[in-house]
Amino acid sequence: MQLKVNKKKKVSKYFLLNDIVQIISGKEKGKIGTIKKIDNKRSLLVVEGINLRKKHSKSKDSSTIGQIIQFESPISASNVMLYDKNTNKCIKPAYKREHEKTVRINKKNGTVISTINK
Repeated sequence: MQLKVNKKKKVSKYFLLNDIVQIISGKEKGKIGTIKKIDNKRSLLVVEGINLRKKHSKSKDSSTIGQIIQFESPISASNVMLYDKNTNKCIKPAYKREHEKTVRINKKNGTVISTINK
């Protein structure tokens, strides 16, 4: 009898809050936005202005009125890539240790994207 092994989902380590990303697949393909929230357990991102949803809420009592609330829904991290404003292209990050700090760099041309404070 084989035991089921719970495999942990691979969490994307490439994204940080306020990173500029481009959507690479789905109905929002080609759009650009900044990351507002990251859910590492489910590998989801909330990107500003992307994947907008509407929620209808009824009035709870006579003093409040019903309304339609628009909010950003999470999108899978696999549908998103980092975006470089200088080259106007999607990039893949690499990591380097420089002077006791971890630095994210662009894999193709080696320019520094940001430093990671841990």
